[in-house]
Amino acid sequence: MFLKYRKTFISIFCVLSIMICAICGWYFLLGGQTWIAYTWHGNYELPSFDQSTSYAPLYTDEKITETLANYAWLCDNYDLDQVTADSYVIPGLQSSVTLEDWNDNTAGPSVCTSMTPQGVALTQQYLLISEYCHTGRHHSVIQVMDRNTHEFVKTVVLFDMSHVGSLTYDSDHDFIWVCCHDDETGYAYVRGFSLSELEAYDFASGLPITFTRNYPIKSQKRASFMTYDTQALYIGYFSADMSGEFTVQRFDMTANGNLVVYPNVDKADEKEPDSVAMPTMKEVINGGMQGYARNDHTTVILRSYGSSNPSRILLFDQQQDDIGMKDLTNANARETGILPPMAEETAMEGDDLYICFESAAYAYRARKTDHIDRIIVLKASSRK
Repeated sequence: MFLKYRKTFISIFCVLSIMICAICGWYFLLGGQTWIAYTWHGNYELPSFDQSTSYAPLYTDEKITETLANYAWLCDNYDLDQVTADSYVIPGLQSSVTLEDWNDNTAGPSVCTSMTPQGVALTQQYLLISEYCHTGRHHSVIQVMDRNTHEFVKTVVLFDMSHVGSLTYDSDHDFIWVCCHDDETGYAYVRGFSLSELEAYDFASGLPITFTRNYPIKSQKRASFMTYDTQALYIGYFSADMSGEFTVQRFDMTANGNLVVYPNVDKADEKEPDSVAMPTMKEVINGGMQGYARNDHTTVILRSYGSSNPSRILLFDQQQDDIGMKDLTNANARETGILPPMAEETAMEGDDLYICFESAAYAYRARKTDHIDRIIVLKASSRK
């Protein structure tokens, strides 16, 4: 009897040992670790029992400060403990309420676990973060946070399911602009709604918020990043060609906050819009640009590509903003610094910088990189 069970035990032990060795070999030697970190995390969502938007941090304050300390430009110029204390934990990284398969006035409330942060914008009361669903199953969202308390306020679900990259706030007209894309026509779009409509939005309605302004952008392949400044939107396109030259384009507004449009004289078919917004000024930039912000004396550019490469921040002296062409390529930067990988967009208030990172999203969380789950705030008061 003992010998019988002993043989069974040995057989089971041998099978389990072979299986464990095979799994370890696949994971460590045959690319399994890479497949999980890139393919699995990028294409599948974790199930979630949480039916709300999460806003607990993934990493401790100490871990964030330790991570930032790896970057000499930050260490040399800022009090990193103060930077971490001033920063905002990004909501929705573990779960976010949203909608799935919205169509014909019916909505499917859902929870997404692959929301990926992209843009950041500031109103007087709120900090806004745009996020898109990495698997493409869910509607993009804006996470709303209270600027004074750093507390999560609510999730606003957008009508758009595309890779919503950027958002900005028009403080002169209390209007929020969002970068979108129309797959049917291939046009970049900027769309938006008022601050009061954002404040009134309630997810319990089961519907996305309505865009009240929609403008096709014909002169950019995509609207990847954007900022508002002095009656104009500045819009640019991200390209992975880090050595190429591209443009940030200025689109002027009317006195009531609408973009100036022109007839689309050479449209190819009836699906294309009859009128489009066209630029009145261009700034030449290098490729890999993810974020752009400006005040009356400085233009800030963020460049990043991939989880294994550090991001770069470039500061330029503000030039006179007349119609024509400005050169904001790397060689003209007055100051350059290295940041953690996967910096997406930046916003400015005075000389304070707010920087959004996407590295803590589920799609990238298993990759070997420096993960940041915060909107990092570089205040002038924390500069050394």
